[in-house]
Amino acid sequence: MEASLLAVHLTAFVGAPFLVLSPWQALAFLGVHQAVFGFYIRQVLTHLDGVATGAAADPGPTSVAA
Repeated sequence: MEASLLAVHLTAFVGAPFLVLSPWQALAFLGVHQAVFGFYIRQVLTHLDGVATGAAADPGPTSVAA
């Protein structure tokens, strides 16, 4: 059941832009969508990693050159 729903979602996600856009526009849309999504996920996971380890709240000791 889950595999079939994933297949339907993938088919609709890739097929829908090709129905309403030209092939080059559809490819550009899918490429930009994946790039923006990847950037967003990278930012979220980096932030969550810092929050989970406490690195964002406590940067630790800093060294000052004398």
